[in-house]
Amino acid sequence: MTVTSKTIGKLQLDDLVEGVNGIYSSKDERRSIWDVWMHANHHAAGIAEEVRKRDTRELYVQISDFSMWLFTMIRKLQGQIGIPKPPDESPKERVIRIGRPFSDMLWQRFPGMCPFCYLRRTAGEKQREGQLGFSDPCDCLPNDATRRSKNEKGPHALALRAFSQTIEARKPTGVDEWQQMFGAIFAANLPRLGLSEIVLRLLEEMGEASDALARMYTYNDETFPAEIPIRQVWLEGELSDVSSWLFAVVEKLGSGRNGSIGAHRVLLSQIIWNRYGSDELQGFKCWKCRQPSCTCPIIFVPPDRPVEDMQAALAARKAETEC
Repeated sequence: MTVTSKTIGKLQLDDLVEGVNGIYSSKDERRSIWDVWMHANHHAAGIAEEVRKRDTRELYVQISDFSMWLFTMIRKLQGQIGIPKPPDESPKERVIRIGRPFSDMLWQRFPGMCPFCYLRRTAGEKQREGQLGFSDPCDCLPNDATRRSKNEKGPHALALRAFSQTIEARKPTGVDEWQQMFGAIFAANLPRLGLSEIVLRLLEEMGEASDALARMYTYNDETFPAEIPIRQVWLEGELSDVSSWLFAVVEKLGSGRNGSIGAHRVLLSQIIWNRYGSDELQGFKCWKCRQPSCTCPIIFVPPDRPVEDMQAALAARKAETEC
């Protein structure tokens, strides 16, 4: 994959996910889903910490690292339910899958508009999709987002997906186009929200995505197996919501309004490139070892080292402290 600082913004979203996978695939295939998701949560919390501290430089580092772990998670979840991935996925992990590429998943949740505005503006009537003002920027904030019952969520998601397919020609291509789309969707809300509030929404969505992950392998007699497809759609929707608020954070950084840190155009593509890109290599690199395929020495316990080594070290430390 050839990409530079001048072309990163035009890179297809799915190619960006693959580019991340290319750096760390030898390490990531040995990580569990939970390992990757905990790293993503750590850096989401890091974004909140740096916003609180108002440290712009470290904030950009956390945004880039969070993006990379989020994309790693999305890549790791792609596949068919029940088909194990190497080297040794647990039975629970094998049933946690998303069924489509990142760009399709994102478009089916955000087809140029907020999914909750879609619900409120159509009220379940498909003919309203063509009405004037239907695709106006999200106005959930002043109108209070429509709350849906459990029974409404499935049909709503299916209707939204059907709508997205009818206008698929409008789907953004490059990373910068996706950011521009989300900037347009949230244009009415971003001036009303401070950066801290937007980061809180990102953390909220991380929690909801965590719930959706757990729901992929926990059912009861009434929900299994009928709800499996519905829960997969739910997981895809929550990961899309996380991604949307990531773009919203970056958009706010460049808006210069209501407590934002910057007053210039800020692009997620450039934030990622500044940490993980290399014009010399014309591609991505590990930020630490600076190699296109990470060579950083990482020990996984187990299988690289036996658990008994940890137990022995802890016992020796305990003996030292008791002396």
